[in-house]
Formats: sequence, C-alpha cells, structure tokens
Amino acid sequence: KKGKHILNLTKHYFRTTCSYAHPSFPDHFLMILSSHWAYLKEASKMQAYQDIKAKEEQELQHIQARSKEQLNSYT
Repeated sequence: KKGKHILNLTKHYFRTTCSYAHPSFPDHFLMILSSHWAYLKEASKMQAYQDIKAKEEQELQHIQARSKEQLNSYT
C-alpha cells in the first residue's frame, strides 16, 4: 500500500513538474528515477549477500566450536 502511494506521488510530481518545466525535464526525471531504481536494486542484492555471508560465518563458528569441544574431549 505504501509503495502504491509513493508511486502515485511520483506520477503526480512528474505530471505537475512537466507542465511547468523546461522541455528536457522529462529526460532528466527519468534518468534520476532509473538511477534510484538501480541503487535500490543493488542495495537489495547487497543485503541478501550480507545475510548469506552472516549465516555462513555463524555456521563456521559453530563448526569450529564443535571441533574444539571434540578435541578437548579426547584429551
């Protein structure tokens, strides 16, 4: 619901500004919009990567701790 509201505001902003703006504004607006989209898309990928990396590091620490426990149990 929030995303739809933002999209409606963006459309309204675009239409209103286009009616008063310099003829090159639509191109400029679309470049900015695509830049923001690319940033958000990349940020989403980076967050997914960081989540996977954190899980793998946690698993590695768990495995190392178990290995140390097993080594200590043999001595």
